[in-house]
Amino acid sequence: MEQLLLNNIEFVNDGSLEEIKNGLKSNKSLKVLALNSCGLTDNQMSLLLHGLIVHPKMRTLRLFGNHCRSNSLKAVTQILRNPQCKLMSLDIHHQFTSNRLNREDPNREEAPIE
Repeated sequence: MEQLLLNNIEFVNDGSLEEIKNGLKSNKSLKVLALNSCGLTDNQMSLLLHGLIVHPKMRTLRLFGNHCRSNSLKAVTQILRNPQCKLMSLDIHHQFTSNRLNREDPNREEAPIE
């Protein structure tokens, strides 16, 4: 498998993310991973990204519309600092200032960072 596109999927527990992380570690042919607008928290993104730190063929990583903060940014930094890193495209735009939706209006998300 060369592409894994999991856009707009809400992960309700970390168990399924742990399985995806383990799959990422074992799949050495993956070139594109897209997790756009999944509502992932900083810790969830960090968990997944740690599965990619030593990934020989990853070229494109799309993570926009999530909650990328300090933990996940540290994991991205580890990926980019790896001398074996082949990443050519990293999209982490439109990250949210909060790890949750606006509870007063569930259809309205917190303000994004531009």
